[in-house]
Amino acid sequence: MTRLLIVDDEAPQMRALCDTLSQEGFVTTGFTSATEALAALRPGAFDLLVTDLMMPDMDGIQLLNAACAIDAQIVGIVMTGHAAIDTAVAAMKAGALDYISKPFRLNVMLPVLIVRSPYATCALPTRSSSSASASARTSSKSPIATLKLQIGTWKHFRSRSLMICARRCTSSADFSTYT
Repeated sequence: MTRLLIVDDEAPQMRALCDTLSQEGFVTTGFTSATEALAALRPGAFDLLVTDLMMPDMDGIQLLNAACAIDAQIVGIVMTGHAAIDTAVAAMKAGALDYISKPFRLNVMLPVLIVRSPYATCALPTRSSSSASASARTSSKSPIATLKLQIGTWKHFRSRSLMICARRCTSSADFSTYT
């Protein structure tokens, strides 16, 4: 099962997301504080970080960067009620898999979680460390680093991968219930 670390300073929002995604088959752990979430984070403990952007102790982008320093394999989804182009760009540069504006419906987030699941047959490869320099990413020859350089942007790669994987996954999963 895919293990999600959910961080939102609004406790009802965090609990609702944890409960809903648990019902969808994900293992969820929720925190209302970014510092508490970082204290619980260990390499390999979680597959995906779902974080609010605006929080009192640190913002979601800082949390994603700190989480990647602890576990280079973790990827994140940043959600916000204050969407702006500059924060969306910053989130993608920090390695966010998606940037979701609140309020959102489950059908917006669920396909991203399913495709990113390490247990899905069409899961995306893990992301390279965001702290690595461009030359180090090139020399590592990781699939993500190579595709980032060839395609130009992670967002473009992500959207193409989602379309390709969605076609493959629809034969094994019924997405019509999430629309």
